[in-house]
Amino acid sequence: MKNFNSTDELSEAINSLSQQQSTKGLLLKDQFLTTVRYFKPENLIKETFDGVVNSPELIKNIISTSLGITTGFITKKVIIGTSGNLLRKLIANIIQIGVTTTIATHPDEVKAAGGKIIKLIFKRSQKNQ
Repeated sequence: MKNFNSTDELSEAINSLSQQQSTKGLLLKDQFLTTVRYFKPENLIKETFDGVVNSPELIKNIISTSLGITTGFITKKVIIGTSGNLLRKLIANIIQIGVTTTIATHPDEVKAAGGKIIKLIFKRSQKNQ
């Protein structure tokens, strides 16, 4: 702490410290209002929603899951056909769950395998022509 030799120096130091305190107080109030605005429920929901909607990973997951469910459903319908056989329905349900899970959890591998199958089919059709 600095020793002051005159009352003028002391008054000047007090004024300087008062200005610093008021400036810091204004900055603190401004930061507090910003924090209060940020933590309002509507702003928290908005930020969360924006983060989820703009996430490319979410869109990829929705597409993968939808593709898996659709493919599993189609596979089940192909296996069951018009049959009312209980054993065939049970097997179709098990296969549907397996296909849906596989496609939903490994979309890139399924996409690559599908691409290879399509290329193979087009190669054969070009050879036959």
